[in-house]
Amino acid sequence: MKRQGSILPGKSRVYRQWDSQMDKILSRVLLDQIVQGNKGDGDWKTQAYQAVVDQLRTDLAINVTRDNVKNRLRAWKKRYAVIADIQKRSGLSFWDEDKKMIVVTADNMSDWQSYCNDHPDARSYANTYIENWDDLVLLCARDRAVGDGAEHYSEANASMADEDDMEDVGSASTFGNSSAHGSKSQGKKSIGEVSSESRKRAKKDSQVGDALYMVANSLSSYLQSKKKEEEPRYTGKEIYDVICEIPGLTHLEVAKAAMKYRSGDPEQFKLLLEIPKEDRRIFVECFLGEP
Repeated sequence: MKRQGSILPGKSRVYRQWDSQMDKILSRVLLDQIVQGNKGDGDWKTQAYQAVVDQLRTDLAINVTRDNVKNRLRAWKKRYAVIADIQKRSGLSFWDEDKKMIVVTADNMSDWQSYCNDHPDARSYANTYIENWDDLVLLCARDRAVGDGAEHYSEANASMADEDDMEDVGSASTFGNSSAHGSKSQGKKSIGEVSSESRKRAKKDSQVGDALYMVANSLSSYLQSKKKEEEPRYTGKEIYDVICEIPGLTHLEVAKAAMKYRSGDPEQFKLLLEIPKEDRRIFVECFLGEP
């Protein structure tokens, strides 16, 4: 079934709830897109956004646009920026890496309230599990380090609906306009002041961001190679022996089939092994007839 959008109270537009399953697909596809070279400094290529759109449609029968995906990434950047700022503040120990959350207790409540007075965007993250935090680090850290992070209190806030996980499916351009949520989040500091602070941190963050980007590349490459290693690989002799057991094939057909299976998709040979032996001759003949 297709997932339907919902209408927020007091709103006439339709919003879609992004859930953890959708976010996992988004992370997986984008990490793969890094490996394919579809990520630049600060932005993704159109192919990357389209790959997410296609995968969500294939896996979950959900129809979103490339702009919807871009806006979800803006929400992620905001989330990363808020938490990263807390982590970098000396004397603050709210973030628990094991729990993947900002932990606020009676002991540090006073410090937390003081911090939120200057950074109201942080308030909603108290004691909230950030399920995809590791993915946010890999996908968002480098963008922020090279200057994109300056948007996290302006563009990122403007990209949000009334909830972090609500995506406008009526018009993607809505996210380019300021919202009530965005205007409230300015707090005591102006956008210019926050942007200035971000620029001051950019030089230091750049090295960290570059390192994290390399980690993302390495991780994705490792996962790809690991997947290939786990796929069963059959030797030429194993393939030849199986085909020789199929009655009715000529010596030429056996040789051609063995060479074609050896150089082709391993899944084709796996399928041959899974079908009944009495049906394998027809399967091989059809396989040999393919271009």
